[in-house]
Amino acid sequence: MDINIKNLQNIVSLDLAGKLDVDGARELKKTFLNLLKSNKKILHLNLSRVSYINSLGLGVLVSIFQEIENVDGKITFAQPNKYVREIFDSTHLSQVFDIYENDIDAFKSLNDEKVSLKI
Repeated sequence: MDINIKNLQNIVSLDLAGKLDVDGARELKKTFLNLLKSNKKILHLNLSRVSYINSLGLGVLVSIFQEIENVDGKITFAQPNKYVREIFDSTHLSQVFDIYENDIDAFKSLNDEKVSLKI
């Protein structure tokens, strides 16, 4: 899994690419824990280039979601491809996660509609 990290004002955006399997889940969790140690608790995950996700990958996403909520943070997800969207729908995570069609809408929701970002 490739994880591209961008700091945008008070938001940390993670662009994920590849498989969210055993190795990808481990890498994402490690990245997340490092961000949390740095007091980064407003996160955005772009899922447009995630090609595969298994139960361990889903578990890590749920774990990250719960940990962010526990520290009064916020997290959004954007641009899941058809495959990832179907998995979110079948597991009902699409009813739990804040999922957006594009990054800008997600960023706006994280900043209470007060952001103007150049991407």
